[in-house]
Amino acid sequence: MIDRTRMASRWEWLIAPLGLAAAFWLAFGQFLDGRHSVATFQDNTHLLLPFFHFLSETIARGESPYWINLVVGGLPYYSSPHFSPLYPFYFLGWGLFGSPVEGIRHLHAITFLHIFLLQVNTYVAARLLRVGPVGAFLGASIVAFSANTLAYTPWVNVEAPYAWLPLVVAGAALVVEPRRMVLGGIVATGALAMLMLAQPAQPLTHALYCMATLWVFAGMRHLRNADWLSLRRATIGVTAIGVASLAIASPVVIPAVLGVGESIRFIGDFPPVVGWDALPFRGVLVGEMPPKALAAAFFPYATGVHGVGDPYVGPVVVLLAAAALLGAKRSPVVLAFTFLGAYGLLSATGSHLGFSQLNYQLPFLSQVREPGRHLVIFVLMTGLLAGFGFDAIRIALAPGRRALIRPSVLAAVAATGLIVAASVLTDLPLRGPAGRPLMIALAVGAVLSLGLIASSRGWVRHAGGAAIVSLALIAALTYPRPIPRIADGDYFARKNLVSHKVLAELAALPDARQHRFVFEDPGFSTQFWSMNGVYYGIRSFQAYANPLPYRQFDQVFQRFNLRHYYPMLGAKYLLCVRCQQRMVADYRETTTIEGYRLFVADSAMPRYASVSRLAGTYRNESEFFGLINQGSTTRRARWSTSGTRPACGHGWARPRPRNPR
Repeated sequence: MIDRTRMASRWEWLIAPLGLAAAFWLAFGQFLDGRHSVATFQDNTHLLLPFFHFLSETIARGESPYWINLVVGGLPYYSSPHFSPLYPFYFLGWGLFGSPVEGIRHLHAITFLHIFLLQVNTYVAARLLRVGPVGAFLGASIVAFSANTLAYTPWVNVEAPYAWLPLVVAGAALVVEPRRMVLGGIVATGALAMLMLAQPAQPLTHALYCMATLWVFAGMRHLRNADWLSLRRATIGVTAIGVASLAIASPVVIPAVLGVGESIRFIGDFPPVVGWDALPFRGVLVGEMPPKALAAAFFPYATGVHGVGDPYVGPVVVLLAAAALLGAKRSPVVLAFTFLGAYGLLSATGSHLGFSQLNYQLPFLSQVREPGRHLVIFVLMTGLLAGFGFDAIRIALAPGRRALIRPSVLAAVAATGLIVAASVLTDLPLRGPAGRPLMIALAVGAVLSLGLIASSRGWVRHAGGAAIVSLALIAALTYPRPIPRIADGDYFARKNLVSHKVLAELAALPDARQHRFVFEDPGFSTQFWSMNGVYYGIRSFQAYANPLPYRQFDQVFQRFNLRHYYPMLGAKYLLCVRCQQRMVADYRETTTIEGYRLFVADSAMPRYASVSRLAGTYRNESEFFGLINQGSTTRRARWSTSGTRPACGHGWARPRPRNPR
C-alpha cells in the first residue's frame, strides 16, 4: 500500500508512469499511427507551420530566431503573443520542420506529447495536494482525455501552455496554506515560467486569476483565524512566484506586453482593435453558450455553439467532484477549486447569466473573445476535485453501510441526481454513439459502487473503487474524437498544392531573393500565398497572422489601390490570374505558370540602394501616398545599385519630410 502521507514511494514512481502511459495509449494510440494529424487545420497549415519552418531554418544557420523578413514589413517574434522561440518543447532546433509534410507529422506528435504532459503534470499536481494515487490517476486522465482538451488540439501553442497550468495551481496552493512553501514556490515558479514561454497570452491570464483566487480564499481563512503570520507568508510567497517567473520569462513577456500597444487585432465581424483599446462588448460574446447548454457537462450534447471549448466531463465525474466537498475540512483548497470550476463553467454562458458583463470589467479577462475558453478552468478544477472526491468517498464510507445514510453523503448523491435528471430533460441533440441510457447507466453504476465500497472489505472494496474509476473513464472515452487523416487536411487541397508548385518555380528565378512578390488571386487568399512563400524564401507583403504591427498593416499590408508603391518597396514581380488593370499598370507580362500570369516591374527598387537626389517633400501621410500614386516621386528619384545604404529592406521606407508637421 502506497503511503499517502508522502509524495510517492519508490513503487509509485515505477507504477504511476506505466499506468498513465497505458491509459494515454488506450485513449489516443489509434491516432498515433502516422496517418492522422491535428496539424491539418488552417491555422497550422498557413500560420504555425510556415513560422516553425522559418525558425527551424534560422536556428540551423546559427542565427537568432527573433525576426522573419519574408512577410509584411518584417514580423518580430520576440514580441509575438502566439508563441516564443525560447520554449524548448516546440523543438525548433531539431530540424523537424523542413517540409510542410514533415511539419504536419511532427507537429501532431508534439501536440499529443503535450497532452501526455498535461496528464502527467495533473497527476503530479494532485499528489502534491495529497490526493491518493488512484484519485490522482483518475483526475489526470479526466483532464487529459476531456472533450475540451481535444477541442484545443488544432493549436499546439494553446495545448502547450495549458499543460503547465496544473503545476502552477498546485504550487500556488501549497504556498498560500502555507505548509510547504519552498516546494510549492519552486514548482509554481518553474511551471509558470514554462507557461509564459509557451504562450504569453490567454493561458497566462487564467494562471494569474487562479493564483489570485487561491490567495483570496486562503487569506480569508487566515483572517478568520487571526493568523497574520500565515497571511503575510502567503502574500510574500505568491508575490515571489510572480516576480521570479517573470524574471525567467522576461525576454518573452515584457516584449509581448509592450508590443500590444503597437498592434492591430482582428476580431472577426467586428472592427479591429488597435493597441490596448477595449474590445467591443459584442466582440467578447463569440460562441457564448445558452444556460441549457450547461447540461453538456454531464451528457455528450451538441450545444450548437460555434466557439472553442467543450464542458463535457460525464455524470460520474460530477458525482466525484461533488463528493470532494465531504473532505473540505481536511483540504481547504477544495472550496477554492469549487469556486474556480463553477466560475469557469458559468462564464461560458457569456451574457446570459451576466458573467461576460463582469469579465468585461476585469483586467486581461476582458481580452478573451470567446466565453467558452474559460471552460479549461472548469475541466481542470473538476478533474482535481474528482480526485479529492474519490478519496473523500473512501474515507466517508470507511465505517460501513451506516455511512451511506449520512446527510453529507446523501446530499452529494441527491445533488448529482437532480443535476443529471435536469440534464436528461433538455432538448439538445446528442453527439456520438453514447446515448442517455448509457450515461444514466454509468451514473447508476457509480452509485451502486458506493454501496460496494461501504459494505465490503479487502479486495471487494478495492474493486468498488476500481469500478468508479472505470465508469468515469468510459464516460470520457465514449465521447467522439474526430482526429482527421493527414490526406484530408488543408495542405493537400488542390489550390494549396498548386500554390506550392508555382512558388517553387518562382523561387528558381535568378533574382527571386533580391526582390519582393505581389500576389493577387481571388480563388486563394493572398495571405496564404505569402505564408506558403516562406518555405521558398520568397518575400511578400501579406501574412496570415493576428495580431499584426499596426504601422506595417497600415503602410504595407493593404496598399493595392496605390500605383507605383509596391515597386518602390521592391516588388519586382506580380502574380495574378484575372489581373486588374490598376495592379498591372506598373508591370509587363512575361510568362504563365500553372495558369497564373507573371508580370515584372523593370523599375522596381532593388533590395539595397543609395538615394542620390531628394524625390520630393510632403506634409502628411495622405499627401505622401498621393504623390506616390501620381508617380511624382518615382519619376524623379534616382538610385544606384552600387550604393551601400539600405532602403530599409523593402519596408515602408519613404523620404523624410523637409519640413515635417
